[in-house]
Amino acid sequence: MINIKLPNYKYVGASIGSGKTYQAINMICENNCQNYLYVAPTIKLLEQVEQSFKEMDEHKSKRVFRVDGSNTTGAVRDVALAQINITEANTSTVVLMTTTTFLAIVADIQWKHHWNVVFDEAFNPIEPFIADSDYLDVFIDYLDFSDTEYVIAKSEDELKKFLITDNVISDDVKEVFNQVISGVYSVELASPKKITDDVKRLSIVSYMNPECLKDFREVLFLAALFESTVLYHLWKNQGVEYSEHPYFDNKLRNIHCTKGKLVNIGYILEDGDTTSTTTFTKSMNTGRPLGKSVEGGSVIHELIRQADSYLKKDYLIAYNKWVKVNPAVQHADAIKVPAMAQGLNEYQHINNMACLLSTNPAGDTANWIATRTGLDVRKVNQIYRTQTIYQSLGRCSIRDVDNNNPKVWLIASKEDAEFIYELFDDATWLGKVGDMSKIPKYSENSFKNTDSYKEIMKEKRQAQKNIGKAKTRGNADLEEKWEGAVIFLNERITALKKATTH
Repeated sequence: MINIKLPNYKYVGASIGSGKTYQAINMICENNCQNYLYVAPTIKLLEQVEQSFKEMDEHKSKRVFRVDGSNTTGAVRDVALAQINITEANTSTVVLMTTTTFLAIVADIQWKHHWNVVFDEAFNPIEPFIADSDYLDVFIDYLDFSDTEYVIAKSEDELKKFLITDNVISDDVKEVFNQVISGVYSVELASPKKITDDVKRLSIVSYMNPECLKDFREVLFLAALFESTVLYHLWKNQGVEYSEHPYFDNKLRNIHCTKGKLVNIGYILEDGDTTSTTTFTKSMNTGRPLGKSVEGGSVIHELIRQADSYLKKDYLIAYNKWVKVNPAVQHADAIKVPAMAQGLNEYQHINNMACLLSTNPAGDTANWIATRTGLDVRKVNQIYRTQTIYQSLGRCSIRDVDNNNPKVWLIASKEDAEFIYELFDDATWLGKVGDMSKIPKYSENSFKNTDSYKEIMKEKRQAQKNIGKAKTRGNADLEEKWEGAVIFLNERITALKKATTH
């Protein structure tokens, strides 16, 4: 594990809608000579930032270059890197780029001390990867797994040659190999094991080393709930020190205080049912795992139905990309918001929202993060979820200073709803809304929880009573009739069990 003394990175961890971006641009404009790399997760946010510079830089003191896929001819990474490396120090230059572009070029920036870096939103430094049977041999051929912690190249020269000449392996595999030799990332096995011939699958985690930013003049993270990000906990555990940036003192709004009384928060799942992809893809009738491809009858579909029934119209809804629904049927009067909602400002006129997202990391990755941060796995999963939920909720009218209408927010689980509720002063706790039932605990006998089974058993009990009456009366024909009915009902039970457990 890396354990070195690193520079003090700055952060601003105010609430959503606090004006962090506005004040950061204002700070950059006031620092006339200094150069800045402004890094944001989406092109939309970069476009908004570029427009803000045009409006706020009254004296046109800054030379602003936006470099992304929407306005660049050629490889964006190459163009961005060339612009940065030809720029001299203290020339009032600002280069706007996406987080993806920055992380791809940071190792090759030549004069880091010429630049301040502003990250608008904290990025996730973790990149998990599963090497399965398709590429397992390639990983074993070129990578050395003998270290108990780090994965390294058997030969960097051979690996570089392979990356240049091979046209078969996927881009994801190439990315992992590049990270192994980049110097910016460390690569580890998420679940360390001895590599033998019978290994069928490797769970790998690449993560960005915090010292790759140490030579920049200043590094600033603008991120709501920054202390509740993986980046914060992972890097802090590796020796990074953080401090709040003094420029922003008394310049930001705290909507947790000023808007809290407008917020009404409820949840839909029964107490004890938690947010996860595993939960969302279960059958509502039996608890049986259905997988992501199902188009109805699962927990997530019932969550969407419940939210639509409660909010009815003019609301935002967020759920994962893999969820298969017909919006025109399931939520005709709602606006679907992407799962990663950073940088979206076009929904500020909508007050209400249902946030039904599950963004937990895979089990191996969650366990690895827990080991590296000192957090427990449940907390790791919650950090992943609540960051996404919080950002999504922050796209609605809560960020509009002049909008004082009440807002109703529905969240899938009680645990996540309570987290959001605790953030907002004087918010109203709606508790559980709707009539969603407890998700059945699946077993081979879970079909017995269905209404169909209960109806069949009611008929079977009546038939068995009729058999007894027929015997008492000595009516053999009637006795045979009802015995036949019991046999038929048993066959229906067998068919129902097969249908609900396979």
